[in-house]
Amino acid sequence: MLFRSGTAGNAQSGLGDTEASATYNLYAGSASTFEINLTGKVKVNMADKNNAFGFNQNDYAAQMDVYQSLDKFTAKGSLGSKVLGSPTGMTLDPVIYGSVGGIYQLTAQTSTGVDMSLSQDPTAIGARQPELSAYVNYKLDKNFKARGYVLRGYSNGNTNSALGGQVYFGF
Repeated sequence: MLFRSGTAGNAQSGLGDTEASATYNLYAGSASTFEINLTGKVKVNMADKNNAFGFNQNDYAAQMDVYQSLDKFTAKGSLGSKVLGSPTGMTLDPVIYGSVGGIYQLTAQTSTGVDMSLSQDPTAIGARQPELSAYVNYKLDKNFKARGYVLRGYSNGNTNSALGGQVYFGF
């Protein structure tokens, strides 16, 4: 479930798109070195387009993530490319995106983090689309992890703010 606020103080809630991803660990260094992951993503159209949560199209992305652990803190950065499904009457260009951030391990099961993301606008007339997010992760067991997050967008073409949750399964 996604809750978001838009311009002029209106707020809407509803189902957002669902994303499936697969990650391959390309390089897992020791505790004192960095780690590199490659990820493929598919965002499947499930959004409530009546509430402007989606365009009734699927998106596809590939990205590389680099992590460096420093005791309980992990610095991270991402770089990727996304092909967006274009709704009827609109052409959206592929975009390059990236982020920098960090994760702090609070307990063996709980961590918190902050990410600053920057993406190209998928239209020829748009500007860059920066977003700041903060989150809390909780490991339910060795395979399941839950995340709650808040997000703040800093461009006219993005959601102003959002509150949401994610569930991860790893094997």
